[in-house]
Amino acid sequence: MRAALLSSLLPLLVTLAALGAHAAEPSLALLPLGGDATDDARRGVEARARIAAGRYAALQERGVTDQALRTAGTLGLSCDTAAAPCAAKMGGLAGAARVLFGTLDAQGTLVLSLVDVNAEGAAPATERVALPAAGVARDAAIERA
Repeated sequence: MRAALLSSLLPLLVTLAALGAHAAEPSLALLPLGGDATDDARRGVEARARIAAGRYAALQERGVTDQALRTAGTLGLSCDTAAAPCAAKMGGLAGAARVLFGTLDAQGTLVLSLVDVNAEGAAPATERVALPAAGVARDAAIERA
């Protein structure tokens, strides 16, 4: 029984150790956007935000962040990633120093927050932007946010 339990936990522990190895260089994790916008709209804004954030910070690979979120869910640690305490916890699990997270609603309002994973009780820096229709102006608004 104990051997079966250990063999089932071993892949999770290896994954967590591998994720921790990525923490050698401080990085920025971009969590998937929440909100009631369509999946396509959220993915499009996430992609543009990823490009913009990567210009200013060592951006963590999406696969690393996604694996950390999946592992957290498997271990029963999942939470609302649109909330700062949860975003900081998930960023810590992913080995990131900072986390960019937020929501996009159906009306096109983007709310992005940046939180330092290691800051004790610090409120995240938050920016709320009403995005224009898709196109160059929208891309510029995301970059400014």
